[in-house]
Amino acid sequence: MSVPKKKLNELIDKIKLLDENDAEKVVVIIEDFIKKKQSLKRKKPSDYIGALKHLDVDVEKECNKMREEWEHRGWESIS
Repeated sequence: MSVPKKKLNELIDKIKLLDENDAEKVVVIIEDFIKKKQSLKRKKPSDYIGALKHLDVDVEKECNKMREEWEHRGWESIS
């Protein structure tokens, strides 16, 4: 959904009428809102490739350890 330019221009004009401190507060609120919305976007697993590369983790080995622990505890395997 996009906001019509007319509405944005009206808001900007209203902000310009505020004193400097209040206008700055409005800008900070808007910027914080935008940052929050952007950070809530779902990430894809591929966004994290390499994030733990420096740990030299063997994923297959870790998965096998977890499966063995599930079986040892009597939990059902997901596979």
